[in-house]
Amino acid sequence: MSFGYSVLGFGGYTNRFTPSNFGERGVFMGVAVIDYVAIATNGNATDFGDCVNDQGHGCSNGSRGVSALGGDNLDYITISTPGNAVDFGDLTLSRANGIYSTSNNKDRGLWFAGYSGVSGPQFTSNIIDFVTISVTSNATDFGDINSRSRAGAATCSTTTGRAIHTIGEVSTNDSTGTTGDSISYLNTLALGNSSDFGDMGYRVEWPSAEADSTRAVIMGGVQYGDNNDKGMEYVTIANTGNATDFGDTTGQLTYRSGSCANNVRALIGGGYNYGTSSGWATIDVITIQTTGNAADFGDLTVGRQIGGGFSGD
Repeated sequence: MSFGYSVLGFGGYTNRFTPSNFGERGVFMGVAVIDYVAIATNGNATDFGDCVNDQGHGCSNGSRGVSALGGDNLDYITISTPGNAVDFGDLTLSRANGIYSTSNNKDRGLWFAGYSGVSGPQFTSNIIDFVTISVTSNATDFGDINSRSRAGAATCSTTTGRAIHTIGEVSTNDSTGTTGDSISYLNTLALGNSSDFGDMGYRVEWPSAEADSTRAVIMGGVQYGDNNDKGMEYVTIANTGNATDFGDTTGQLTYRSGSCANNVRALIGGGYNYGTSSGWATIDVITIQTTGNAADFGDLTVGRQIGGGFSGD
């Protein structure tokens, strides 16, 4: 996430809650490849370098981006300087398919929940980790989310430090899970647990989320109900309550997309294509304060599932 530039992330593997929204360069990391774009200007992505590991979801403090890579590994890049990622440290728990979000003006990144790999009731985690983005180190416990889950999305106000996250799939053991419609919130400036915020209009897992100072938009994902996996909804971050329809993405990105924002525009890129069993190259763009359908922005350097994204300069 970005706080001043800081971000939070859910688990490891491929999450879609990228929330760093403090810069004009957007970065997409996933399946070893790192791409970047100029968020304010439509166009195709340019190769940045490679991830140390396979996939990632990330956060940023505006100059450094940190990504969790499907286990307990954390890598980082300097956003202004193309090149390969470098080891940052480790999460407190190895996990996959978690949730992430951003913090507003502090040098703090958070990762939430995810698949723990432990059989039985501990199949999914409720743990929130955090790091100081400017200092390479291992993560520290922040608190807990209010349900053990995976495959959610999160983002944060760019001015207040309040983050929201979707629950995703709530699992009680290694064979069952229920996709939820719940949204929770927390204060990224103080250690603690998340609390109930409201509900979405449909049950969803694997979405992405981005925000400006007042509004958060939840985009795409695998949606259950009268939707076609293209839906987007928004909430006013300061006011607990249910989400409202925003519009549709240009296509059924479905899941494992990455996202980034510059406090005005939000991008969502990549994702898994069920029809071809391959990744999308498409990048969509929305204006966060203007409801409506997404527009085409350009393409990634290669179609793929994206672990996550963030922004900076």
